[in-house]
Amino acid sequence: ETSGIVVIEAEDFSDSTIGTGNALNNYWSEETSTSGFSGRGYLEAKPNNGVNTQDTAVGPRLDYEIDFNSVGTYSVYVRALGPTGSDDSVHAGIDGIPLTYGDVGMSPASAWEWVDDVGGNPITFDITTPGAHIFNVWMREDGTLLDKVVLQQSGSAPTGLGPGGNMLSTGFNPGL
Repeated sequence: ETSGIVVIEAEDFSDSTIGTGNALNNYWSEETSTSGFSGRGYLEAKPNNGVNTQDTAVGPRLDYEIDFNSVGTYSVYVRALGPTGSDDSVHAGIDGIPLTYGDVGMSPASAWEWVDDVGGNPITFDITTPGAHIFNVWMREDGTLLDKVVLQQSGSAPTGLGPGGNMLSTGFNPGL
């Protein structure tokens, strides 16, 4: 994190685990066949067999270790794609605690888009102590595609793709 902003390519996770429970053997796979992603590719929750974990953390998990220098409230934005209404949601959390239960998780449309809410409620979390924290993403529905994550203290919703694509604009200039 620099000056209150973190930009993460989905494929740059620090750890990944397969699903458990009804998501046993679901996993995240790096892919490149759907156009419009940034970076090396995107991650897809596989296999796509109609699994929906509802409000649980049993889906395969991605962990992103982040060294936060700035304390405060961060907004969560994920750039994702949901090919169908049965393949279009993830959960996000910090330090293993999900932030997105209720309604249908963070649910993108059938085109790449930035999502920052659950049921109209913006997703935020507080960092009260600087240092290492783990940002988490769980599959809620298999088949969902995840491209990028932005965590930021202020500014407007991200637009564009960032490095490897079009200019990423967050309304906040962290000197990237």
